[in-house]
Amino acid sequence: MNPPYSFTDALAAFLEADTAVTRDRYVAKRARPLQRAVAATFRKQGRLFTQAFGQFKKRIDADAARLAREAGNGRLRESLSSSDWLPLWQSTAAATSAAFSSDLETAILEALIFGGGELLTSLQADELDLGISWNLQNPRATAYARMHAARQVSRIDATTQTYLNSLISQAVDEGWSYDRLSAAIGGKFVEFATGGDNPRSRRVAVYELGDAYEAGNEMAARALIAAGLELEKKWLTVGDDHVRPTHRENQNAGWIAFDDTYPSGDNRPPTDSGCRCTTLYRRKRD
Repeated sequence: MNPPYSFTDALAAFLEADTAVTRDRYVAKRARPLQRAVAATFRKQGRLFTQAFGQFKKRIDADAARLAREAGNGRLRESLSSSDWLPLWQSTAAATSAAFSSDLETAILEALIFGGGELLTSLQADELDLGISWNLQNPRATAYARMHAARQVSRIDATTQTYLNSLISQAVDEGWSYDRLSAAIGGKFVEFATGGDNPRSRRVAVYELGDAYEAGNEMAARALIAAGLELEKKWLTVGDDHVRPTHRENQNAGWIAFDDTYPSGDNRPPTDSGCRCTTLYRRKRD
């Protein structure tokens, strides 16, 4: 027979659930402006790249006509390769990198400070007593936001390059006309910005804010540990049927030492854009 569910258990469960709710509310509130900024970058990239890509119009149309004439006879033909258009994409990414990084950096820093502040409040940690300055001028937070934003922009642009490579390769193999390919490229960037109920711009915004919030939690926890507190952490899933088995195992591990890794090998969530988990922290129990 299971022991009775105590008031302490109920309170702990409530506080755990409230931690995830607080993060999700913050992300929901801040996602829209960041999504707009990301969408604007995607649209600008689409304009810049398609304009530069126009230099290949005659070549693409000639290849398409040649492919139509030689269909089925196995003859080799010259065609557009990645070495032709890749410099154009690299120039496009470089032209939008500074503004893109700035937008992400601002959002990441705010989420870091908010998330860390929530942790300090939940642990009833007095910043003055512990010698912690947790605000937008925190040097560790500002350095993290700057470096992480630049790294994430590079990753996002690399993913965009993969999409372009797939689309252009298909067009070359199938002998698309320039007009068809150019329209498809432009449409892909519009899709990134505003396509569907959950466009790529929104997925980027939600992930970056959630990840920064969790990073802020972790960073503030490290500051508390440096000030002399001993902390433990716990992985928390949303508890539905979509939770992946590895994350369920992480949750089942319960409270572990702050510097330990979870069974999956991760230090904290989110592990990727599809992860909805959060981290709980508490003072170490005897």
